[in-house]
Amino acid sequence: MKKRRSRNFTKMNDLQKKFFEEDVIRQRRYMRHPLHRYQKMKRYLHATEMANIRKTNNVLDVGCGIGYQISLISRKCGSYFGVDFSQTAIKYCMENFHNKKSKFIKADALRLPFRKGFFDVVLLMDILENTLFPEKILQEAKRVLKDDGRIVVSVPNVRSLYFSKKRY
Repeated sequence: MKKRRSRNFTKMNDLQKKFFEEDVIRQRRYMRHPLHRYQKMKRYLHATEMANIRKTNNVLDVGCGIGYQISLISRKCGSYFGVDFSQTAIKYCMENFHNKKSKFIKADALRLPFRKGFFDVVLLMDILENTLFPEKILQEAKRVLKDDGRIVVSVPNVRSLYFSKKRY
């Protein structure tokens, strides 16, 4: 029974990887629309305010995607680490947003490649609704967070004007 679950998990993981590789194209197209950019930036601005990011903070952005939020966050912190499941997204970020304060790493949110207690702030923006194991991602975020650190979680509001318009 355990072997079957493991095989199913591997299959789902492979499908998820394929989805996120293809999602980079969708994200780039989506972010061309000014309303979409405005909504995303407004959410990230609110998240950075909630996180109370300071110039000395190490910030981890789990699921950084194509990086539309990076300049907003990296100018407020000491160092920015963007992690994503998609190699295509990481490559895009490195080509378009690389600076001395930012690093981009391809990694699974279930197994973050950082030591315990390294980050002051962990951002989980728009990723928990796209995963099979949100509890495990939260546990992993807690592991890499300092004892006095802050986690900011954001998920889409399906009752928003945008989603209402999309349904009808």
